[in-house]
Amino acid sequence: MSSQTYTKTFLFDIFPSLAAALPNEVLDIIFPVQTQELCPTPTLLLSSIPIRWPNLLLLCPIGALIGFLCSRPLSKTSPLYSSSFFFFGVMNTTAFLTHCYFPQHTKAWEVTYALDMVATSTASFYLMLAVWVESMGRENPCPSLFVKYYFCNAFVLQYLEIQHAGTGWWIAEILYIGVTGAAAIVGIVGLVCRTKVYVKPHTHATHLPHTRVNKGGGGGRESVPLKRASEAHLIFRFHLALSLLALD
Repeated sequence: MSSQTYTKTFLFDIFPSLAAALPNEVLDIIFPVQTQELCPTPTLLLSSIPIRWPNLLLLCPIGALIGFLCSRPLSKTSPLYSSSFFFFGVMNTTAFLTHCYFPQHTKAWEVTYALDMVATSTASFYLMLAVWVESMGRENPCPSLFVKYYFCNAFVLQYLEIQHAGTGWWIAEILYIGVTGAAAIVGIVGLVCRTKVYVKPHTHATHLPHTRVNKGGGGGRESVPLKRASEAHLIFRFHLALSLLALD
């Protein structure tokens, strides 16, 4: 594959149904041949190993470190945010292997490509649930088994599309564009509409996300985010929502 056609061809690789649905005239407008000829895929040789998009040599490790390092301290206090951080780290790791290292259309590339797509979707999915449950104070709308096995099920669907389905199934588009777009909307809305207390239907049980007891005076509850996580949640939610919406 020539580097001049890499960008346009890669669209067919990652979003086959969307690319097949777009008219050639639209594709030519989005990916002009003249532009691709002027801007070939940048490649860096490291010990005779070609690395595509060498700028990701810096960005992907930073993203992976942020994801993995922030995941662990939140595992007990905020498991949904912790899971989102973890898969954000997986996304950056597999993105480097997919976009930079493995030759396209090899078996290794197919596996890391599927992992990259699904890790992005899973990070977005957990981010969306975290904002919905922990910040907006609503009940989790998804069954626990679906939440627990989302990554595994999504990977099976994505890999099946790579191997057999081809175009017309819209699996990659739903998992990647659909879920990340929903997470971006919910995440940004969650920054503005923060609900502190809600009452569970039919039980009248009050849920106070991230609450602690006032030790001085009245002994009431103060509904505030945990000090260790609140600012990290706020910043992470905003930046991850924007970065996921930017499609990796």
